[in-house]
Amino acid sequence: MAYIHYPEGKTQTEGTTMKQQKISKEAKAYLNRIETCADRNEIEGIRIAFSQDCSANKLSWEDFMILFKAQQAKRKEIRAK
Repeated sequence: MAYIHYPEGKTQTEGTTMKQQKISKEAKAYLNRIETCADRNEIEGIRIAFSQDCSANKLSWEDFMILFKAQQAKRKEIRAK
């Protein structure tokens, strides 16, 4: 289980969730693509695209981690079908 850091004096319920965090327009577009994708090849293509954007400094590391976690969750959902 990953360690989640909450701002000092805040608990999990008071902390921000992934959807409440501020993310860039590009990251929002990738999140929409992740939510609507339907197969394993498509989700893998999206992961490659946002990884390349992060490498090219078009996405922040925070955006990348949000997208990566969303991609992993969607991948598990697709595999369970």
